[in-house]
Amino acid sequence: MNRLLLSLLLAGGLLAAGPAPKGPGPEDTLYPERAECAVNLARIAKRLKVFALANEGRLPRKLSDAFVDTSGEELRCLRCPAALPAVVQGGFYPSYAYVLPPDGQPDAEAQDILVFDGAAVHEDGRNVLLSDLETIQYVAEAEFQKALEEQRGRWEKAGKEFTIVRQDFIPLTVAQRGGFENTGRSFFRSTHFKICALLVLAMGVVIVLLALRSRKRGGRAAPGDGT
Repeated sequence: MNRLLLSLLLAGGLLAAGPAPKGPGPEDTLYPERAECAVNLARIAKRLKVFALANEGRLPRKLSDAFVDTSGEELRCLRCPAALPAVVQGGFYPSYAYVLPPDGQPDAEAQDILVFDGAAVHEDGRNVLLSDLETIQYVAEAEFQKALEEQRGRWEKAGKEFTIVRQDFIPLTVAQRGGFENTGRSFFRSTHFKICALLVLAMGVVIVLLALRSRKRGGRAAPGDGT
């Protein structure tokens, strides 16, 4: 009953789950996929807050536990637009990894890494959601790896287990799968398509220039033919 009530409140936008996450900054308007990914992390933060409210302040053991009984549209926030995972038979794997808080209790003061891109898919960097469930940052890959190792060292020194949940399979019903796939990002709007289109255009320009140069040389040689 409590889960149903929380789901209804969340769907209607009536549940105040703390301050709104600090999303992408002005510089991220130059990188639409990075900005969209940051919005995903904000939505994930909201779901984690709702889960914590229903479970005495504890966070789930994996991200999928915070998305039980949700629609395919809601599950889309688990797919980074720069690294869309393939939908496999029966479900999919999220693009994001999750650092399991010790005893399910995140340390908001420590500003630990909680959720992050599973790979460096944004200009050799990643978006991360910190343990205060409010702060979302873009971090260059070298800085990210250093911060993650420092966090691991602090936790292990304090006797806390450091666990990263990566392979978190999320099943999809037939109804969820339809909405999940149909509202996905089009390849023709992706950065990869734009890069391919520019390469093809550049190759076309080079071919035309070479053809014109060859034709020009042939025209110059024509008057001396047969003399």
